[in-house]
Amino acid sequence: MNEITACTMDCPDACSLLISSDESGFIDLRGNPDHPITAGFTCAKIKKHIQRLQSTHRILQPMRRDGTHWKTLSWDAALELCAQKIQQLREEPKAILHIFG
Repeated sequence: MNEITACTMDCPDACSLLISSDESGFIDLRGNPDHPITAGFTCAKIKKHIQRLQSTHRILQPMRRDGTHWKTLSWDAALELCAQKIQQLREEPKAILHIFG
């Protein structure tokens, strides 16, 4: 069975994707041919998406640099740290505006 989802990459196409898996856990990800804009197209980034998600090198928990080393944080501690940093910058919104393209 195909599930319809959308690409999470930061580009203007917002590609529609079809994702399915079988009993062995194999995941198939491809462009949705019924999408009116992308018509089944996927870029090179999405072709490696599942491989990246299943990589043994993928970071699965929050980490913070401690000098030259990385320290694991709890999710609560990481979210609290982010909230503190955002609160410090609220007076100047452009300081936290993320634009990357």
